[in-house]
Amino acid sequence: MPRKAMSDRQKQANRSKQKIAKAALSLFQKKGYHNVTIEDICKKADVSVGGFYHHFSSKGAVFEIVMSEITGKVSSYVRAHPSGGSAREDLRQFLLFFAQCHQEIDLGVLQAWLNPSFCALGDAPDDPSVLEITRLIQAGQSSGEITEQFSPRELTTHLFVGAKGVIYDWCLHAGGYDLLQRMNLYIGIELCGISA
Repeated sequence: MPRKAMSDRQKQANRSKQKIAKAALSLFQKKGYHNVTIEDICKKADVSVGGFYHHFSSKGAVFEIVMSEITGKVSSYVRAHPSGGSAREDLRQFLLFFAQCHQEIDLGVLQAWLNPSFCALGDAPDDPSVLEITRLIQAGQSSGEITEQFSPRELTTHLFVGAKGVIYDWCLHAGGYDLLQRMNLYIGIELCGISA
């Protein structure tokens, strides 16, 4: 019985966290990130300021919800798409998927999230996207498809920073062009440059 009560509490806490995040993201989209206060978020979510701080350390921390959604999609993609073909083609497909994940986020939310104060697209060594790009580069170097002139870490950083740049540019242009088409062009150019 106590185990079920704990589970119910966890479910309630998760619902509360989601409610706060949804309210915050909606306000960021409408008013702009810098024009929204924690009090605004609490009022819209109908929670106390203490309730907000129970779930988030700052208003920027609300973007953890967006990041975890993308991380979950990337992890699912990696499990569902084991490599087996060309490492270069696997890299192309993964980076297109990475762009698609970001394209599915509301543009206003994505623009707020990409504010330089967040470093929101993540580039931690344990980020699932970074790990997958590194794995694919290592496979490409092992098969002779990708140059060994640079380490897998250097090539991963280069590709990841460039892919983030394409997404950032798309946001700066308010989604005014086809993100996947632009990402595909970027990937094609980069893959030519790192081929063995």
